[in-house]
Amino acid sequence: MPVLTDRQRIELAIPPYLLFTLAGAPNVFVPATAELAEKAEWQIAELRDDLRSACFKPFADLKPMKRRALLRRLERVKGQIAAGWGDHPALDLMLML
Repeated sequence: MPVLTDRQRIELAIPPYLLFTLAGAPNVFVPATAELAEKAEWQIAELRDDLRSACFKPFADLKPMKRRALLRRLERVKGQIAAGWGDHPALDLMLML
């Protein structure tokens, strides 16, 4: 397996991290009927678990200190990207990703 640079690791982690953040926001996924609400809640939780593991996978082989540094960098990148999210509907944001 080729060795990834820090930049490549961040680039691999950005899409699942942003989708993880978006999936956790209230009212992003609203079930069509009340009977689907429980199923939707379970599926969203499963989706978030999958996205969380996909986000951390590029950093799995790093030492803890380096991993924390890159996760802080990822958080800064997310902050820069998410700064303009306030005025857009969730569907537009997902299509951007």
